[in-house]
Amino acid sequence: SRFHPDMASPLDQVHKDSPGMPQLKHLMMMDEDPVATTSGADEFNPDDPESFFNEEIPLEPSALGDAVDSLLLNWSQIISNTGTKYPSVPPSIDHVKEVAAIVVQGFRDACADLNAEFAKVALEWELENGEAAEDERVAALKGSISRQVTLLARAQATLDLRTEDYFCSSIDAPAGSAAAAAAAAAAASRAASTQRAE
Repeated sequence: SRFHPDMASPLDQVHKDSPGMPQLKHLMMMDEDPVATTSGADEFNPDDPESFFNEEIPLEPSALGDAVDSLLLNWSQIISNTGTKYPSVPPSIDHVKEVAAIVVQGFRDACADLNAEFAKVALEWELENGEAAEDERVAALKGSISRQVTLLARAQATLDLRTEDYFCSSIDAPAGSAAAAAAAAAAASRAASTQRAE
């Protein structure tokens, strides 16, 4: 060959930037330095929640992320095992029960693990941010007290209304009975007078 193995051929020089050139060979012939990559923790700004949703910033591996992935995986297994069409020979009842028990058990364990990770992360945040956690706890307690006061006021108003209705109906009942008795007596007296006149 007229070219040394380490030398690039004229054809490679011509087609170095062509779209059809293999990507690996093109990268090997580039003189630019590789782009430095940074971790998600370096670019994530805790004061800017929108940066958390930046897809270009990879999230660091964590137990919470693993728990979320496990939950999604188990949920997809439930969906994939829940079908309306069956093969020509349907599975036996025992097989269906066994698969259902395994899938549901896995999903339940994944839910429990995710709940535990959320509780762990919340506890870690409270330990690291004592004052903010205390302020949130006090605000939640004040809101709960306000709701309880509102519910008690509504209950008292309902009791007062029901009590008033009860006493009004109790007072009106005897008066109505006496009026009915007086009307009946007057009617009987008129009937007797009419009979005597005849």
